[in-house]
Amino acid sequence: MKCEHGQKQTAQLMSAEGKRLFEQEDYDGAIEAFTQAIQLNPRDAENYHWCGVCYFFMGDDDRAAQHFSAAIQLSPDDAQNYHFRGRCYYFMEDYEKAITDFTKAIELNPDDAENYHFRGRCYCFKKNLDKAIRDFTAAIELNSESAEYYHWRGLCQYFKKNCDGAIQDFSSALRLNPADAENYYLRSRCYLNINDTGRAIWDLNKAIELNADDAEKHNLRGHCFYIIEDYDSAIRDFTTAIQLDSSDAKKYNWRGRCYFEKEEYDTAIQDFTHAMQLNPDDADNYNWRGCCYYLNDEYERSIQDFTQAIELDPGRADNYSWRAQSYYAAGYSEKALNDIRLALKLDADDEMARYLLDEIR
Repeated sequence: MKCEHGQKQTAQLMSAEGKRLFEQEDYDGAIEAFTQAIQLNPRDAENYHWCGVCYFFMGDDDRAAQHFSAAIQLSPDDAQNYHFRGRCYYFMEDYEKAITDFTKAIELNPDDAENYHFRGRCYCFKKNLDKAIRDFTAAIELNSESAEYYHWRGLCQYFKKNCDGAIQDFSSALRLNPADAENYYLRSRCYLNINDTGRAIWDLNKAIELNADDAEKHNLRGHCFYIIEDYDSAIRDFTTAIQLDSSDAKKYNWRGRCYFEKEEYDTAIQDFTHAMQLNPDDADNYNWRGCCYYLNDEYERSIQDFTQAIELDPGRADNYSWRAQSYYAAGYSEKALNDIRLALKLDADDEMARYLLDEIR
């Protein structure tokens, strides 16, 4: 009995040492101390909990979850262990198990906003957006000063296409944390969806000011400038986006469109060709390059590109109407008429096909 008492005292000393090392962020040393404490007193749930926390901070979610499970067996009414194990399952993308743990944590401690927050995240990733919104709302009711809760609720509102609600939430998040580039970026997407391009550009200016190395922010601002026909600004943004991420064919495609609108067809052809190299299965690149060749009076090349576009996307009427234009310009009237019929079969209102049909007749 005396020996057992001595072991418990030693275990307490090792536990205190583990906490001291944890505070110093020496997680390996802390784990060693808590492990010794567990060996000396295997019935103390607290040491399993702290050992789990160390593994959690080290990113070893599997070992962390094992220790929280051991703590739960010894102390089944401690909400913290369910919360931390839920977070481990969340990071392991086992959202069902995470939801079960956060639900139990809420049952044991309904006043902890973080349980609702993380359960809401799980529901969000499972695309159960209504439940996610309810949880983020509950978290906000408990703690209205967390920008993260508004961010996540805004994200769900955005996915539900409720742009007004999303804008309100991202605005609340920015009021609490005005240095978060991501919320400016997400709010800009909402403004773009409701055709408020000016406000979208303002938000993207702020987002880029805060994080200039994100290709997608430059890319989206490039789209905004394209919409308002400021092609030079759009080209600058797409160029920066390409410099930051040269693997995305769409960025070359959109920069090529800008050069097309500026009637710089040779430069546009270079971008559409680069886009094809990155994604040879996208009919859109062949369509745009074919248009450039047509406007450069290179009809045989344009015919080749529109033929390839048709092979990749045979249900798109304008590929046939543009190839018809090329055939007609190259002197192949019968082939042009055949393409006009195919275009009008796919889209009876295709203006180019109708205009060309009248001209040939």
